[in-house]
Amino acid sequence: MTRAAGFWGLLAGTLSSVGMFSLMKLDHRWVSVFALSPRAQGLAQDMYQALWSCVTCVVVTVLVTLVTKPKPDHELKGLVYALTEVAHEEHTSWFHRPAVWGAVALLVLVVLQIIFW
Repeated sequence: MTRAAGFWGLLAGTLSSVGMFSLMKLDHRWVSVFALSPRAQGLAQDMYQALWSCVTCVVVTVLVTLVTKPKPDHELKGLVYALTEVAHEEHTSWFHRPAVWGAVALLVLVVLQIIFW
C-alpha cells in the first residue's frame, strides 16, 4: 500500500460514512438503499453504514495502490519487518530476555486466577 492509497482510502471511507449518515437522517427512504431494508432500526443502519464505508475504503485503497508507484525497498528498511534485520539474543542476560518476562507474566496470571476464582 502506498502513502497516497492510505490517505485517499481513509478519506473516501470517512466521507462515504458522513454522506450515508446525512442522507439517512435527511430522508428516511435512503435507509432501504443502504441498510437493504426499509424497516431497519438504528443499530442495523449503523452496521450497514460501517460495512459500506469499509468496502469503500478498501476499494479506493486497492485502486489507488494499483496506479501509484511504491517506495523502493531501501527506504523501507527499519519500517517493514521483512526488510529489517532481526536482532539476536545470543549475548543477553537472562534478565533481559522476553521469554523470561513472558513466563513471569503467565505465572502472575495463573496466581491471580487462583486467588480471584
